[in-house]
Amino acid sequence: MKNILTDQEQKERFDRAWNDSKNRFRKTRALHFSAKKLFDIYRKAVDETIKMKSWVTGKATNAMYIIDQVILLEWFAIECLLKWLYVCDGNKIVENWKLIKTSHNLLRRCELTKIEVDKGDKERLEILSLAIISYGRYPIANKYEKNPLIRTIKFWYKPTYIRHYDYMIQIENFIIWILWDDE
Repeated sequence: MKNILTDQEQKERFDRAWNDSKNRFRKTRALHFSAKKLFDIYRKAVDETIKMKSWVTGKATNAMYIIDQVILLEWFAIECLLKWLYVCDGNKIVENWKLIKTSHNLLRRCELTKIEVDKGDKERLEILSLAIISYGRYPIANKYEKNPLIRTIKFWYKPTYIRHYDYMIQIENFIIWILWDDE
């Protein structure tokens, strides 16, 4: 099938789509909504596993293993949210169909959007940034140096303690704080 768009029209649509704040906002909400729904499924699976003592028999449902994808979706949501703020300030992410000033590091994205984060949010964003290059996509970190496991008594292995329910609430609170900050 022949494309009826010229190269120039395709390039213009590409730039417009990447720099469209409304599309970014919709995508942010959809990603966060998806992560929350998956997290609900995960929590039910955890509760059921505890109730049925399934860990004793080693029989866990697939839902027990979706938490890494929940984290990845939340990372995508926060990145999209930060890019939304960036383009709302009149900046561009794409110009002449080429990415400019891009980073998968959420702290760097916060700097670009002039968002100051506290110590707790900084740690959460650092861990979430690992999801894109590590356990969110792959079975294990793709670069040990960037994501070493740190064992603690309180949280088992870091960064896997991000799987804790309270941690996910803190991530959601960060998203809400950005969305509703009036300053």
